[in-house]
Amino acid sequence: MTIKQIPVLALTALLLAGCGAQDAPAPATSPEAGVAAAKAADATAAGPFQASGATIRKPPGGRDVTAGFITITNPGAPDRLIAASTPVAASVELHTHTMADGMMQMRKVDGFDLPAGGTLNLASGGDHLMLFGVKSDLGADGPVPVTLTFQNAGAVEVMFAVGQEAGATD
Repeated sequence: MTIKQIPVLALTALLLAGCGAQDAPAPATSPEAGVAAAKAADATAAGPFQASGATIRKPPGGRDVTAGFITITNPGAPDRLIAASTPVAASVELHTHTMADGMMQMRKVDGFDLPAGGTLNLASGGDHLMLFGVKSDLGADGPVPVTLTFQNAGAVEVMFAVGQEAGATD
């Protein structure tokens, strides 16, 4: 081993030690740490992906249309979300918001890209799932299964919590 190799080896050891330290969560000693721990606990494995925040809103009274939201993190190769389905709705579409003639409009799309090492965030006001023909007892039995279909990974089932009614304050 030459003297030039020692700093490279020391740097490598420090980087590896730092990576290991990230695996163990820090104790929740502040409100911010508690929120971070709760969010981490919310994350679940969804096939080859990591899913968090999977929620379907309860439809407003008398309606059978609502939205679903989820954050999907992809540690692997690029993929594309191309469809979704659930037994609690007649159909599920992938939707986005676009600006047209000065007005924000929703429109159906054929998929959402999920980059390698990236995240797909389906959220209120942006890309989301749109559920039609939603059963009136949505969430009566707890979380509901939603099958997300990816171009490469295929079908992945994720349990979605049923959240507050659309328009309600979170």
